[in-house]
Amino acid sequence: ALRETGVPEEDIQTVDYSIHPEIDWESEEHRVIGYVVVNSVLVKMREMEKVGDVLDAATTAGANNVYGIQFTFDDPSALREQARAEAMAEAEKKADALAQLAGVRLGSPRYISESFVEIPPYERMYSAPAGMGGADGVSVSPGQLEVTVQVQVTYEIG
Repeated sequence: ALRETGVPEEDIQTVDYSIHPEIDWESEEHRVIGYVVVNSVLVKMREMEKVGDVLDAATTAGANNVYGIQFTFDDPSALREQARAEAMAEAEKKADALAQLAGVRLGSPRYISESFVEIPPYERMYSAPAGMGGADGVSVSPGQLEVTVQVQVTYEIG
């Protein structure tokens, strides 16, 4: 069902598969009355507009627990580089303004320290019977994701 929504094979991964007996604990002999099969699949989505369709297809196909939906960047390194450049430019701008107010000239950086803030993705959990989306399907909104870099710069002044 997932492949029919256009999710590439390499973005679908089985992460757990188990079978265990279901026991009738009310009977004296605690007999096996059936078996429970759990097949957990990790799906990586690259097209956010298809997330609802994929969830709808999964629940229609029998998935009854959908959990751990996370929205992250596939490769945040380019975004981190951009945030780093913006943080350095902002640090220099503020330091220059402070130097002017103090009547001194801003010199070269003497110390630079960086930290980037990794905000863990917010996990969403869904648990509903098959077909939970109704006619309109499942609506999922990733919202805004941010990459934040903080710098501390000490400049020479003259």
